[in-house]
Amino acid sequence: MTPADSTRRVILTATCFAEAEAMLALAEGLAAEAGAMLQGVLVEDADSVALAVAGAARIVDPAGRPVAGLDPARMGAAYARDAARFERMLAEAATRTALTWGFRRARGRLAGALTGLAAPGDLLVLPAGLLRSPLREIVLAAGADPDLAPLAAAAAARIRRPLRQLAAPTVAGAPWTGLGPGSVLFSHVEAHNLAALLGATRCIHVLRA
Repeated sequence: MTPADSTRRVILTATCFAEAEAMLALAEGLAAEAGAMLQGVLVEDADSVALAVAGAARIVDPAGRPVAGLDPARMGAAYARDAARFERMLAEAATRTALTWGFRRARGRLAGALTGLAAPGDLLVLPAGLLRSPLREIVLAAGADPDLAPLAAAAAARIRRPLRQLAAPTVAGAPWTGLGPGSVLFSHVEAHNLAALLGATRCIHVLRA
């Protein structure tokens, strides 16, 4: 079975438009390579929503100075703006590459929201940590599904970055050696370990569902 046969959707998952924009080229290329649908999901983070409802959240500038309070109405409006921009960006990308596409919003914690959205054969593209660095490498975890290897190799060639293989540690055991901002890790993880994986790493993930 080839990657094109086995990949149903590439699900680009983000909690804000900036995250989606930073990962779009990667997800778009994967969908084109695999002949898959490009699906966007904007997750409204449950913790941020709870803080806004409690009146405990504040917006700060890069220097840490408070800018404004954040209430549920403002947060809802911000998510609506990000959703509109995300959906428009997907439509433009799909037009460029003749991909089928879709978009939806979800609410909850990132790992939990994805558990209910992903189906066997899907590829999840999602961030762990802030996306402030350009892509610098593609990393293939040992033990990943065999059809991830050609997709990882194609991604490395497309963005002209090195491809390396990483021994697969356990999330609670050995560290994910050398991974950090700018790394893209291709791997497989069980749904019950997804939250732990995202908490233990600071990179972009491409996960086989």
